[in-house]
Amino acid sequence: SKIKLSVREAQILRLLLNGLTNKEIGTELALSEKTVSHYMTLLMRKLNARNRVEAVVLARNLGAAWLDEVASGRTPRQVVLSVMGASTLVLLLVLWPALA
Repeated sequence: SKIKLSVREAQILRLLLNGLTNKEIGTELALSEKTVSHYMTLLMRKLNARNRVEAVVLARNLGAAWLDEVASGRTPRQVVLSVMGASTLVLLLVLWPALA
């Protein structure tokens, strides 16, 4: 499947990977906590994640360098990355106990 992220979504996902809460992300990006929550819902839907921990695992699979590039705005507003579903599932099953 393909995942398209806006610059703002990538910025939020990068901060989520750094362990920030919605409130802290909002402060960092000058957004309300409610707006960040809305973006988190969109991100979890795009990543097909059921919760924040799963979103972090899947985002790590995308790669920090790619997220930094998108978040910087140096690439087109929409970026497409192919993600292999089977390897994502294996990664999730391997890392899930360590993240829970």
